[in-house]
Amino acid sequence: MLFFPTAEKETPAAVKVKVNGKIVSDLNQSDAENGIVYLGKFERNQKITVTLDKMVKESLVTYQAPFIAVENEQSFKLARQKLVDQSIDGISLKGACLKFLTGSEFSHGTVVTTIPFDSGWKGFVDGRQEKLRRVAGEFMGIDVPSGRHKVVLKYEVPGLRLGLILSLTGILILTVFICTSSWLSHVRVENSLRED
Repeated sequence: MLFFPTAEKETPAAVKVKVNGKIVSDLNQSDAENGIVYLGKFERNQKITVTLDKMVKESLVTYQAPFIAVENEQSFKLARQKLVDQSIDGISLKGACLKFLTGSEFSHGTVVTTIPFDSGWKGFVDGRQEKLRRVAGEFMGIDVPSGRHKVVLKYEVPGLRLGLILSLTGILILTVFICTSSWLSHVRVENSLRED
């Protein structure tokens, strides 16, 4: 796997990624996800050459130094077993709210999600708000103490509350204006009828 973290709030251009001369991805297009590219399966100690399309030097300004991860089956199994042993379970996702539980065997640390970091997310551990952090370049993580805890991650569009308040205020002012105009028009008509 190849991971290209990008500068915050920038949308990088497409980059052709080649392995041993063969294009394996158009990074940040249809076949890459969040800057992660699958390079392929290779034999142990096999040398590979990873190159980027030479037309992209200008667009590489938005990229930070790439990370290359090699899957080691034994390490993968140990890491997976550690997650199982720490018993993170009860995972549920409804709309823009992710919930999960840590088991009594959980040892304190950062729980890393595959959700891209965004300032609209808020994190809560047992109802108390905790700061979310950027982990591994672009992902979101939350620090959780040892033991059994309920973790909730909620997303709220930045500025949504202010937008709703301003919209409701505008509707109220418009309603008052229409009612007042209608009432004044009615009064004028009645006054003109009385004068006649």
